[in-house]
Amino acid sequence: MQKVTILGAGNFGFALAVHLDRKNDDTLDLWLYARNQELIDHIQTQHTHPQFYPTVELTRTQATNDLAAGVKDSDVIVLAVSSTGLRPILQQLRPLIDHPLCLVSIIKALDHDSGGIVSDVIAQELHGLPVTINALAGGTTGTALTQEQYLGATLAGHDPAVLALLQKIFASPHLRLQLSHDLVGVEYAGALKNLVSLAVGVVAGLGFSYGTQTHCLSLLASECEQFAISRGAERETFDFVSQCWGNDMVMSATDPATRNHQLGVLLGEGHRFSQALEQLQAQGKTAESANTLRVLSDHQVDLQSYPLLQFLVALGNERLGAHEIVKLIETHS
Repeated sequence: MQKVTILGAGNFGFALAVHLDRKNDDTLDLWLYARNQELIDHIQTQHTHPQFYPTVELTRTQATNDLAAGVKDSDVIVLAVSSTGLRPILQQLRPLIDHPLCLVSIIKALDHDSGGIVSDVIAQELHGLPVTINALAGGTTGTALTQEQYLGATLAGHDPAVLALLQKIFASPHLRLQLSHDLVGVEYAGALKNLVSLAVGVVAGLGFSYGTQTHCLSLLASECEQFAISRGAERETFDFVSQCWGNDMVMSATDPATRNHQLGVLLGEGHRFSQALEQLQAQGKTAESANTLRVLSDHQVDLQSYPLLQFLVALGNERLGAHEIVKLIETHS
């Protein structure tokens, strides 16, 4: 029996629980953790998510707001929290880990404190503990996962045996998993694809055609690829056939329902960055692109060779308006 605990019962955390629940795998002991007692009580009694999935049921998963109970004897822990909630949950986890386990991050952002990738934060906070660090990223929205659409993602880590185990746990006829040893690249792909989605949303909000939107996508995708490679990623991870990049980037950037695209549309329509974020937050939505832009800004990352990335940072700081992206598209080399 493998105990799998998902930390975070938000949109995607709950959807991933539904995905595993529906596999009806008797070898899996499924748990879902959230701090909110009211939310957990609802999931325990109604088996649904009151905000995101009021008609989608869990049948085999136990829900708890007791972190120690969720972690006890777990073989796999999925980190489905926001990037800003990562360090606090790791610090709570540290004294509870007394046996070897696999950690799987589905966080698609950079760390605000260090400016680095999530796996580095995990390694720092859980140094000396018997954990293996992995990442799952791909073109998988929570809604599509609960609807059993045919989806793809990349599972990355350094231990082939662990990846094989995780592939067996998470893969299904509806979720195809590529395996990768490029943990750095997969994490950068997850964070940077959100910025592509944001920029394409900006162009859409400005009223430009789909062709102009995809032209912007191709220009910024090239910048993101080169930026990630300069930070240690492998070029292969940014091939179009890569589930964590080609699939996830195109899905996130061109689907009007994705949060980062929606944030971009609001900016293109004339909202200030802070106003657009407030609108999404009022709907219970978190756009991780905003956190990634703060990281790039606060850590003064050198973006001299990446004009569109520079623009997005300035847009996030409200130093430039959305319409300025047109000049950059016109002059981009």
